[in-house]
Amino acid sequence: MMNSNTKFSEVNLSAVEPEGWLRRYLENQRNGLTGHVEHAQYPFNTPGWAGNACGTHGEPWWPYEQTGYWVDGATRCGHLLKDRFLLDKAEKQIEHVLDTQDSDGYLGPDFLKQPKPLNRWSHAVFFRALMAHYSANGDERIPASLAKHYLGSPVDAHVNSRDVCNVEAILWTYERTGDKKLLEHAVNAYDKFNKLLPEHDAAMENLLSDKKANEHGVTYNEMAKLGAILYKYTGNNRYLNASINAYKKIDHYHMLIDGVCSSAELLKGKDPLDSHETCDIADFTWSVGYLLMITGNAAYADKIERACFNAAPGAVKNDFTAMQYLSCPNQVIADQTSNHNPMFRGGALMAYCLNPGVECCTANVSRIMPNYVARMW
Repeated sequence: MMNSNTKFSEVNLSAVEPEGWLRRYLENQRNGLTGHVEHAQYPFNTPGWAGNACGTHGEPWWPYEQTGYWVDGATRCGHLLKDRFLLDKAEKQIEHVLDTQDSDGYLGPDFLKQPKPLNRWSHAVFFRALMAHYSANGDERIPASLAKHYLGSPVDAHVNSRDVCNVEAILWTYERTGDKKLLEHAVNAYDKFNKLLPEHDAAMENLLSDKKANEHGVTYNEMAKLGAILYKYTGNNRYLNASINAYKKIDHYHMLIDGVCSSAELLKGKDPLDSHETCDIADFTWSVGYLLMITGNAAYADKIERACFNAAPGAVKNDFTAMQYLSCPNQVIADQTSNHNPMFRGGALMAYCLNPGVECCTANVSRIMPNYVARMW
């Protein structure tokens, strides 16, 4: 459904068929890490969202964020290639979540149901896989199930820090169901976030200001796009201006030559030796894609291409069998001791490996090129 407050909308995923080098890139993903992510070990050797316990590593939401990234990337890559091997692996997790919806509408693992800080962040990640699956096959269970989930959840579950990123899926569901209670839920969640954490670099007043952000890069990229999405459905220009200014500040303070903001893991600056997480390549390009669709400004398309043609290939081996957690445009040595960033300096975070010990980028690398291909049109 085209909205009057946006210039472009995505075509259905099933309408896009990559050819040439784009197809070969996706096939390398399929044959490499995306198709065989279990070789990266925990948490990708667990049932993920197809079970109720991934074991423990960091916060309870942590393994569901990582596996959620992978399900999203594998789903999009699988549909673009029309590849049953990838789709069968991803659909196991999607179907389990849809088939085990609680009577009150909740979707997902039981121990993340309680609205505690960051308990619902991983849902925002995983639900993008549901959105992709619907885009490819029109499965009407998906918007119906998401509507029940969000309308059965308190607004406060989607307020604290990255939990507010659920606004993306809430508004996607609103567009497909027309239930205005979802729009109210999204607006209320975003407004409550801004009141709860006014000092946060991604709070709207700070996005609108000239204040230099030093937030965690992934957090900033995921949250800075929300104003633009809200504008699409409300027409409130302050929302849109907040997102536009957020990415102007990225360009001014943090943009590296390969097209992605420095983030190791905080937004860092523009020193030639600054680095970024591979997650930021996925999240920056995904977020800027909303600004491209909503404004119609081709400069955002240039940003996406610059990142996807420079930063993305540099962060992963050509055969997609290993990736970097942190990559740097001026990195000469990439081995087990070459990390020159303050975080785990001297360690393996800049080496090419299956799993650097921080699993988010292992999964998020699978999202970058499928998202680019799907949104080219």
